[in-house]
Amino acid sequence: MIPVVVISLARSTDRRAAITAQLGSFRVPFTFFDAVDGNTMTVAQTRTACRRPNPRRYGTYLLPTEVGCVTSFRLVCEAIARGPDEFVCVLEDDVTLDSKVHTFLDETTLRALPRFDILRIQRTSERWFPISTYGPFTIRVPYRPTYGMCGQIFTRDGAAITAAGLATPWMPGDMMLFYDGIVRGLRILEVDPPLAFHPPPEQDQTTIDPERIRVAPKSPPPLYRRWRRTMYEYASQIRIFRNFVLVWGFSALRLLRQ
Repeated sequence: MIPVVVISLARSTDRRAAITAQLGSFRVPFTFFDAVDGNTMTVAQTRTACRRPNPRRYGTYLLPTEVGCVTSFRLVCEAIARGPDEFVCVLEDDVTLDSKVHTFLDETTLRALPRFDILRIQRTSERWFPISTYGPFTIRVPYRPTYGMCGQIFTRDGAAITAAGLATPWMPGDMMLFYDGIVRGLRILEVDPPLAFHPPPEQDQTTIDPERIRVAPKSPPPLYRRWRRTMYEYASQIRIFRNFVLVWGFSALRLLRQ
């Protein structure tokens, strides 16, 4: 079985107890990585780490907790890139797993799949094409991967690319790696049906934004910020198209389905 790392705040004792019980019931050995606690960061440290505002959030900077989250994933990926293991599964501590996750925690299984940098075992994307199957699972290539980082398997090379790409964050990690395509060159696959699930919004006891600061503004933002956000979305679509074609080729566009 490949190594499993659970990113978790040291103070999140309830979450740690829950994920320990869950993985124990599946007989999956794992280790905790003590996440960087953004609540201990000063404003100056946050601004130094996040040097650009996030246009998708109307020009605001990352919250300290968001910087801590991205930094934690970067540090884990740096350790994977330097480590001896070819594949490592990285989970968030509030994930819910399907018992069939064992299938993709086996190195022999992973070596039988098409080459990848990141294998997402969580929620699947809207546009994709099938690249292979493994038993009852379809292995898919997503055109624009969805949000979220609750469950994925990194290769050593994929972790190195990820760590370098997250070195200077200005957006949450899932936007940079997946939805907005900021980090180039990643061969991303996903498992369908998924095996890792984030809590639904009504049950999500987030440690990133417990006060719900990141809610939609009650009044429309200034026109120039709405314009910048629209322009950014266009640029994002171009990046996603570029990344997809560079990795999978123009011919793969014909294979996309929804």
